[in-house]
Parts: sequence; C-alpha cells; structure tokens
Amino acid sequence: MSRVWALLLLLSSLCVQQSSCIIPLGASLSSATQTTSWASPSGRFAFGFYNRGGGLSVGVWLDGKGKNANKVIWTANRDDPPFTSTSTLMLNEKGVILLSAENGEKKFIGNGSDSDALSASMLDSGNFVIYNKLR
Repeated sequence: MSRVWALLLLLSSLCVQQSSCIIPLGASLSSATQTTSWASPSGRFAFGFYNRGGGLSVGVWLDGKGKNANKVIWTANRDDPPFTSTSTLMLNEKGVILLSAENGEKKFIGNGSDSDALSASMLDSGNFVIYNKLR
C-alpha cells in the first residue's frame, strides 16, 4: 500500500511541475521586471529577454550553470539592433507572440499554424511551442 501512495505522490508532483510550464494565452513578460523569461520544465532552456550588445533581444538560450550557461540558441529578428527601452513580450489571444516597445512600436516574433491557439510552452528540447485547440 505504501508503494501505491509513493507512486501517486510522485505522479502528482510531476503533474504540478508540468502544469507550471504551460503559458496561457494573454501571458506576458516585461523587460522591466525580474520575470523576463519562460523556462522549460527542467530549467535547462529559457525563452524571453536576454542582454545583447548593450541592449536587449528576444530569444532562446541555455539557462543555468556550467560552460554553456546563457549560450544563445536562437534570436528573434536577429538582424535588428538590440532595443534599449522597456518592452513587453506577449502571447496574445490568437497565439501570436508580439514585442511591444515603450514607444508603441510592435514587432512580430512568431505564431502558431492557425488562430486556434490554446497555450504555449518552453520544452526541455529547446523548442518553444504554441499548442492548438483539439478539434
């Protein structure tokens, strides 16, 4: 009987860990706050704002410690110069990721395959995914 309880406890803790990695539509990040990224379940990868060339960019990087810590894997709009103003990154109600600068400028970062988005997640594979509603 104690093995059953131990298994149930383990499974419930895994569910709690997984649910904390779901990014709902309408969620946002601000470059002016401490929460500037969404992490993968293990914390190995992150998506959000990172420091680049005296400013900020949006991308995916290896997070944590070690020789590869903070190694950037992908940068959105990589040919654009880093931005310096306070900005917000938002997963809107249609599953589109938009970067909004303080001056009102908006930049497209990415989107799902259609407008039936449900949520998003940063995976331990290093992929940021947008999930669609089940049909």
